[in-house]
Amino acid sequence: MVRWFRLYRGADGPLYAMLFSAYVFITVIPATLVISTYVYRDPSRLADRLTGRLALGSSTSTLLHGVLVGAASHRLLSTVIAVANVVVFGTGYGRLLQLAHIRAWRLGPSTSVLRDQASFLAVLAALVGIVTLYLVQTTQIRDGSPVGLLTIPVWIVALIAYFVWAPRLLLHGRIAARDLLPGALFIAFGFVGLRLLSRLLLARWLTWYSANYGGFGIVLALFSWLVIFGSLVVVGAALSPVATGRRRSLRSVPAGEPEAPPRTRSARASTGR
Repeated sequence: MVRWFRLYRGADGPLYAMLFSAYVFITVIPATLVISTYVYRDPSRLADRLTGRLALGSSTSTLLHGVLVGAASHRLLSTVIAVANVVVFGTGYGRLLQLAHIRAWRLGPSTSVLRDQASFLAVLAALVGIVTLYLVQTTQIRDGSPVGLLTIPVWIVALIAYFVWAPRLLLHGRIAARDLLPGALFIAFGFVGLRLLSRLLLARWLTWYSANYGGFGIVLALFSWLVIFGSLVVVGAALSPVATGRRRSLRSVPAGEPEAPPRTRSARASTGR
């Protein structure tokens, strides 16, 4: 645990968590609001779902509706702004995720500039795709229903797969998938835990911020909630090297050295084996 925390601090974890949340706030949130206007026939349905689930008071509910429903009133302009944000700032999300894992694993910097740009956009597009699938599901399956409960393990597996695939893609396969799995498990179950706590914590944050800052307080509350999610991602990145080092130490492999890759047939032939 101590080594994990030191690695998190040494890799500038708090800074990366804040920047990570900022890029999500600028790119993914506007895209989500725009997509919701196309997925839901009622422009206020997303806000209604949040206010109903969080059991918000009337004043906070009104402010939240004002913040979330604005995109539906100007759908075309909102779409243009969301796309522009993704084009201009979209690579920042993937770049931060790459840097967080590079510093956690103490790897050398990537030199594939063009390949990196494509990877940055790919991991962001995949995240937006996951959000879109969830919004579509909410139109077909009601939360709390038996079918809705059955989808929870599917979403957990999807999150685990995403947070194994994304850093592996960004690191160009330098880290094995099983070595990235501990961090992905931590992030996925952390997201589930925060969703369960959102009814209590997020509702209070929205009420407190809105009471003191009005509509801007809603934005501050949502961003602070995103910082927690961003922290989970960065902490998960720091967890994977520690868990891998511990596993290798149990196998008598030094934690600071990578495992030897499997030898190819040509390599075996050159050694005469």
